[in-house]
Amino acid sequence: MNHTTQYNGFTASIEYSEEDGCYVGEVVGINHPIAFHGSTIEETHSRFKEMIDAYPKMCATMGIDPEEPATVMIPLPADLYIKASQRAEREGITVRGLIDMALHEAT
Repeated sequence: MNHTTQYNGFTASIEYSEEDGCYVGEVVGINHPIAFHGSTIEETHSRFKEMIDAYPKMCATMGIDPEEPATVMIPLPADLYIKASQRAEREGITVRGLIDMALHEAT
């Protein structure tokens, strides 16, 4: 299972690791590596939010500037956007999350 989630403009990809016996996630769309994990999907979402909230302070401690989440405008035909919106709603994510997931799987 590959799942994406968003918080404060940042997107994370989360999947279950059989090897580790837990959910593992990473923030996508920025160059700084931000990884987290949890025993349940709910705990993993909480860890993601904690990491994003702590990110500016961690960067300050390391003497680097925090990155802003990437924003890219992709023109889509209306019918494709409608289908993507419907699927995203069924999966409980945003269209951006759906696109992030598709691009993550493609690369």
